[in-house]
Amino acid sequence: MSTILIIIAGVVIYSIIRFAIDYYNTAQKNTLKGGLITKHQAFAEYCASPLRMNRMELVINSGDRLEYRLPIKNNDAIVGYIHFGIYDVFTVVAYCKAVSKNGYTHKGFSKEINNWRNFDSTDYDPIFESLFAAIVNSKDFQLLGFE
Repeated sequence: MSTILIIIAGVVIYSIIRFAIDYYNTAQKNTLKGGLITKHQAFAEYCASPLRMNRMELVINSGDRLEYRLPIKNNDAIVGYIHFGIYDVFTVVAYCKAVSKNGYTHKGFSKEINNWRNFDSTDYDPIFESLFAAIVNSKDFQLLGFE
């Protein structure tokens, strides 16, 4: 009986160690100097560019998502993010929503992005401009008084 428990414990420990090694190797493979994820490099350059639309503030830079905030007035903002599929799944979605200072979240708009591997920092403007326009021109957004 104790032999079976030792074998089970060994398999569990091996599985945990293997998972940790695979997770670390995946993170190393996707990481550039400075902590930017390779597939996010163009978007990070876009957020950092002084030419970017308005004044977006980078909020989150995680392994599968970059999130930014565009202040409107007071504490109101349009929050947007670009979400990359995990482990190179070819699903990339840009998403924006309006958030008021009292925490109300306006229904957002999303757009699937094709050919994102060939993007440079100038390719994000039309995507986010169209998402911002969809939010700002929506009747719900205007009724909320974001202006």
